[in-house]
Amino acid sequence: MLSESGREITLYRLAAGESCILTASCVMSTKSFPAFSLAETDVEVILIPSILFKEWVIKYDFWREYVFTLLTERLSSVLSIIDEVAFKRVDKRLIEFLIKQKSNQIKITHNEIASEIGTSREVISRILKDLEHDGSISLSRGTIKVVDFNKLKSKIKKL
Repeated sequence: MLSESGREITLYRLAAGESCILTASCVMSTKSFPAFSLAETDVEVILIPSILFKEWVIKYDFWREYVFTLLTERLSSVLSIIDEVAFKRVDKRLIEFLIKQKSNQIKITHNEIASEIGTSREVISRILKDLEHDGSISLSRGTIKVVDFNKLKSKIKKL
């Protein structure tokens, strides 16, 4: 999702066989959302005309159940993101993000992290520099190396 000011946040990721529920919502309600999709890998996409989509929701129980189950799952996911962005400190979200990657060598830019957790690149850069200064991580161009997972985990408990 992209704000008017240009800030970006990742609402969710799609896996094979899943549908973009924001697109489905737009089709069902004829309202648009300020969001966009980005393929991180090669993908094969199936486009269903809106008239068929609406017809299937009425005609086929399994399709309607699929759509509403997906709506429920995505709504839950988006509410979780809203909760994190609104009520959790950015430094805690960033540290949790680093730990969740389960790798001590993370190939990612500061901008990509900012988009992922819903803040600005400048804030991410400042927090990463602080983490580097205390020896939790080391930084190089496009890569973050986690030096001490235990130190990161103990920081979360203090925040």
